[in-house]
Amino acid sequence: MAPALTVACVYRTGGDFTLEYVRRLGDSFAKHCKVPHRFVCLTDAPLRGEEIIPLVHRWPGWWSKLELFYLRGPVIYADLDTLILNDITDICTYPHEFSVPMQVGKKPTSIGGGERDFCSSFMAWNQDLSRIPAAFSPARIPEYSTREKWGDQAFIQDHIDRPATKIQELFPDRFVHYKTHVRRSDKSPGPAPAGASIVLFSGKPRPHEINWTLPAS
Repeated sequence: MAPALTVACVYRTGGDFTLEYVRRLGDSFAKHCKVPHRFVCLTDAPLRGEEIIPLVHRWPGWWSKLELFYLRGPVIYADLDTLILNDITDICTYPHEFSVPMQVGKKPTSIGGGERDFCSSFMAWNQDLSRIPAAFSPARIPEYSTREKWGDQAFIQDHIDRPATKIQELFPDRFVHYKTHVRRSDKSPGPAPAGASIVLFSGKPRPHEINWTLPAS
C-alpha cells in the first residue's frame, strides 16, 4: 500500500538551485518525518534516484509551483531552500485543510497581522485544489506583479475557498525565517531560536552559501 502522505518539491532547470537541493530536501524529510511518505519532485529535468512528476506547463519561475495542486492530499510542500533541523512528524501528520506560514519575514510578535502576509514556501493541504492551476494562465501574471498582489502566493490566496490556516499558530515557534530570526547583524549565520524546527529562506544567501548548517544553539 502506498504511503498516505505525499511530500513534494519543485525543481526547474536554469535557476539558482541544483539537484543537490532536491537530494538534501528528500533526505531531510526521510530523517525528520517519521511516518511513511512518498517524496516526489515536480521537474523539467530527468532526475535519477528520485520519483519525479514531469511539469506539464512551461510556466515561468515560481508559477510552476501551481502544478503542485494537481496532487491530491494529504500533501506537504517545501521550497528547495528549506532547512529542517529536527523532528517534524507532528507537523506532517496534522490534519491540515490548507496551512501556510504567514509573515514569515517578520518578527514573531507580528505573526497573524496583515491580510496579504501569505507565504508559499511551505504548504500543507488535504483537499482537491486543482481549481488553482485550472484558473491560471501566463496572461494573468501582470495582475500578480504589483505590491498589492505579488506572485504565486497572492494567486493561490485568491483561489482558495476560505482563509488559510496560519501554520505558526498551529505550531508556535517552530517556523523561523533565516534573515529575520537567524542571521546575525554582521550577516553571518547564527543559531536558530530555541524550539525552531524549520528555517525558511528567501533570496540570498542560499543554504549552500552558509554550508547547509547553522551553529549550535
